[in-house]
Amino acid sequence: MDASQERVFHYHADANALGGVLTHPYKTVITTAATSSLSNAGGYNSSPTVPFHLDHVLRCKAAYTHTTGGAEDDQWTSLTTAVVEDVNLLEVVTADKVVAQISSRHPKNGHVPSISFVGTQFVNLRINGEIVEPILDVHPFPAPPAPKKATGNSKSAAANRLAEIRQFSPYHHSDVRKLVKKQSSKLVGPSHDPEVLKRRYGWLASDDEIESRGHLLCSLVTDYRKGDPKNTYGHVIHVPGFGYVFLAEVIFDGKAYHLTMIRAEMGCASSGTVSMASARTNGSGIP
Repeated sequence: MDASQERVFHYHADANALGGVLTHPYKTVITTAATSSLSNAGGYNSSPTVPFHLDHVLRCKAAYTHTTGGAEDDQWTSLTTAVVEDVNLLEVVTADKVVAQISSRHPKNGHVPSISFVGTQFVNLRINGEIVEPILDVHPFPAPPAPKKATGNSKSAAANRLAEIRQFSPYHHSDVRKLVKKQSSKLVGPSHDPEVLKRRYGWLASDDEIESRGHLLCSLVTDYRKGDPKNTYGHVIHVPGFGYVFLAEVIFDGKAYHLTMIRAEMGCASSGTVSMASARTNGSGIP
């Protein structure tokens, strides 16, 4: 094979099950548990299945991750998964199982991947003892059209590539921007009290603000079958006396997709930040 005539793909995928920082009643780093990272050339990597226990603060029966990537006839695919089972954070956030999963398909003739979050789930999630059943959209980003065969000189090919990315990449896609703005309105609407959410998410209503930051943020949570609407603001749940719980957040910067299923910012007898079930993937076809 003449390598100069072939497109190649550089994989990038990683996952972790638990991690964070505790600032009170004592300061400690919650060592990241169950990590795995994919080789640049693809293949497979996984973490051992491990339990986790940090005093009275955080524990889980099992935590594990795996990443995989490989080539098919007309595309490069990757799958990234992070799982925690029987997790308990300060007796406030508990779940039988939490799964973050991202699959990507990058066309060999094209530059915009298809992204799916199928398999992502909460099982028996409870917050402050109450069952919370988020409804998840596991296909929040529109699938790009089938790529056209490249034609013309290198200059026109570069122009076509840029046009494809600007039209169909989730970062630029008009439907995704509408979704982000709709979710922002749930977080910072006039009926909402927490000023912290207005400071945190108000910028998502502005295309200029998104462009200035170079990334956007949304959530897979579209609604709830069960939950406490009084203290629920989009994908954020405020637990008085504990802090804030953020569910199924996705950060996208035009390249990488980063999903965190649970992130808790605590400001109570125990203070700090904890994340559970995080997965990230991107990758690049060259040239």
